[in-house]
Amino acid sequence: MARHGKDYAGERYSEHFSFQLTPRQKRNLDNAAEASGTVLAEFVRSYLPLGAAAPRGVCKRCQWAIGDAALEINRVGVNLNQLIHRANAEGRFPEAAELQPVLALVKAALMRVLEMDPDSGPED
Repeated sequence: MARHGKDYAGERYSEHFSFQLTPRQKRNLDNAAEASGTVLAEFVRSYLPLGAAAPRGVCKRCQWAIGDAALEINRVGVNLNQLIHRANAEGRFPEAAELQPVLALVKAALMRVLEMDPDSGPED
């Protein structure tokens, strides 16, 4: 994000907010931000209800489940992006038989997302 010019009259980022993450959570955030093409701060801000109330009727346990599902889906997307990048770099695309183990992993990840128990809470 570019700096604002001297004549900028809008609100500036002057407040700090921090929290702790596990190393895995930080790597996941870094990977997701990189995959989206934004810097980490903008990526995190895009998920926060800044200036808006949290959606009504969504319980805390469901929010945890939704967050876990989003991370799991993001992991799948990052892995697929890496596979496509490698295929483009090598100039060859894998045969269907080579993709079977990867497809099995994708299906397993999606099944974990679909079968998530909202009462389980966060993993970490």
